[in-house]
Amino acid sequence: MELPLKVFFSHSRENREIAAGLARALKSLGVETEELQTQTAEKAVREADAVLVLIDPEKNVPRSLRREWSLILQALWDNPNKKVLPLRIDQAPVPAFLKSLHPISVARETDEFGEIAGQVVQALADESRRYQPERHSLEDDERWHRRLDKIKLETSTLPVGD
Repeated sequence: MELPLKVFFSHSRENREIAAGLARALKSLGVETEELQTQTAEKAVREADAVLVLIDPEKNVPRSLRREWSLILQALWDNPNKKVLPLRIDQAPVPAFLKSLHPISVARETDEFGEIAGQVVQALADESRRYQPERHSLEDDERWHRRLDKIKLETSTLPVGD
């Protein structure tokens, strides 16, 4: 994956400062980042080359974030080449739909955004870190749809924080 690339950040309001610090560091490396409102999130996720998902240890997942996660899943189904990179804040547990990916750890009180941005760029360039669902036959596609429905159900039953 060549720079510049477009990156969409999926994060809660509580993690806005972390996202902003990381966005500044990524921009200094030539990565285009945008933080968009929920009503434009579908377009932003679809048009992004990569999605960074900031995962908070807080158990209450805001409704807007659950919606973004559903959009990310749909975008992965439509384009399995899209990169999705989980960023775990303070060793937060990784949601089920991101378990097959290798997260990058971020401390909530960090000021090392340049170092984290370097790890992000390196991870985005690593083709082996790409989300790779099995899609070889109609049976595989049906299994994938069942899995997608299960993940949507899991995220819809998480406690709402907003």
